[in-house]
Amino acid sequence: MSIMKAYRNTTHTRDEDEILVSFQTAFENAMDKDASEHSDVVALVISYAEYGVAYLRQVAFTFHAPERIQNTMKYMNSVIAEAVNEAGLHYYNQEHGFSIVDKAVQAALDGGGVVTPDEINAIIDEIEVGYLETEAEEEVEH
Repeated sequence: MSIMKAYRNTTHTRDEDEILVSFQTAFENAMDKDASEHSDVVALVISYAEYGVAYLRQVAFTFHAPERIQNTMKYMNSVIAEAVNEAGLHYYNQEHGFSIVDKAVQAALDGGGVVTPDEINAIIDEIEVGYLETEAEEEVEH
């Protein structure tokens, strides 16, 4: 998390309420299915990352953490964790100690406030490779 990056580099974030509508739409699309899919996770994480940058930008300019946004992010994060699980993906990178949302917010900070589907897919791939390697090692041991 970088308050300085949020102050300097975030020119593309929408209003928090607009971003939340995008998240809610992605959530509703995921709920229209029996289980979340990879594409649902990507859509949810993109909105979360932009929302996280909007939060950090507000903090950078006011040095005050807006409680409403902070609380909303907790619920958004919970939805993402459930969607990741339903999609058969992993939330956390074991080797490097970051979550999908941590890395996505950092990517959004680096991208001026937004993150692309390709960037989210690269984060997911990075997380999944670690689990594939662990599973392969466990199979060799048995």
